[in-house]
Amino acid sequence: MKRQKPPTWSRNRQQAMAELAGLFPTLDAATGVTPWNASQFVQWAVFHVHCSGSAHAVRFLLSVWNAASDWRQIIKETKTSYEDAILYQALLQLREEAAAYQREALKRIPTADKIQKALDERLELFKPFNLSDAVATWDAEHRAALSAWISDPFWP
Repeated sequence: MKRQKPPTWSRNRQQAMAELAGLFPTLDAATGVTPWNASQFVQWAVFHVHCSGSAHAVRFLLSVWNAASDWRQIIKETKTSYEDAILYQALLQLREEAAAYQREALKRIPTADKIQKALDERLELFKPFNLSDAVATWDAEHRAALSAWISDPFWP
């Protein structure tokens, strides 16, 4: 199936993000895409195995949505009082998984430092988008999705 950019991006920026995300084939099963919800999208990304193509697509979409943010920091600094409980829940699950992995690997109770290291390794998915790395990895469909945005960029 050939994915095509709409003639113009929606004026509603959440809808425009959904349109852009829909151009990336490796994100077909992603939640938080339609309708666009960045927190749900991040939660989906945290708990799914990614090929390098989908990892770059995640980074690209988050950089379009909020280019000034380091999503690793946003996730790590999420608090219970944060207005969006989805990210806080994802952080708790991620920490729990990191601790379980460390317990299994070490066969003993892991230290807070080891849990943090495992958490940081998982959060590398959310490092800043790098155009050169993405283009070197992506297939023609992924590059076409990027080109559609480059030819008619928008920002929320």
